[in-house]
Amino acid sequence: MTREIKAVQVTVEAFSKYGRLFFHRPPETPYADNEMLTVWYPLVEHPAGEGRTILLLTEKKRPMVLTKLERHIRTMEVFYCVDGRCVACFAPATNPDDPDEQPPVDRIEAFIMDGVTAFTIDRGQWHHPGFPITDTASQFVDFRTGTEPADVENRDLPETVNVVL
Repeated sequence: MTREIKAVQVTVEAFSKYGRLFFHRPPETPYADNEMLTVWYPLVEHPAGEGRTILLLTEKKRPMVLTKLERHIRTMEVFYCVDGRCVACFAPATNPDDPDEQPPVDRIEAFIMDGVTAFTIDRGQWHHPGFPITDTASQFVDFRTGTEPADVENRDLPETVNVVL
């Protein structure tokens, strides 16, 4: 069986169940704003003493067919968008601490990440590497040191999901 979902332009409200979006000019009041600079602080706070690992992820253009989702149980991830445009797919976790949880196929959403500078994915939320709209799309990914690769839970979906623009 195959399901089809339409990718929609991401919004702060629609994405809030998975994490947080950041734009070139955040809507919050800056921490400091003067003739030399504007600073928004803090945007993301990691627990004290937690080491961070950063990797570069370059996704390659391919058919937008989703057959699996993944999640991380022990870490939030931060994606810093550096090149290209993509569609990213997510599904909400019902219980991140349940090792047998399956992603809810009927709740998968696809977002066109245009205009997004960075985004977080909260611990336990189901997601998948993005589908580039351009030839490639790249992000720096920031996560808790020591959680990879054992913290990645991959699940095959019971049906294929085709993502359309």
